[in-house]
Amino acid sequence: MLQRAAAMPITASDPLLRIKAVERAIQQVKWMYPWHFRG
Repeated sequence: MLQRAAAMPITASDPLLRIKAVERAIQQVKWMYPWHFRG
């Protein structure tokens, strides 16, 4: 999931697209596996 988000191409229309995709993937992983992020 994170690899796919990080592989998104950077476009002129939205240069932050890759960063947004990675942040969304991180939130999804945290939601799917919350016990890994307790601390």
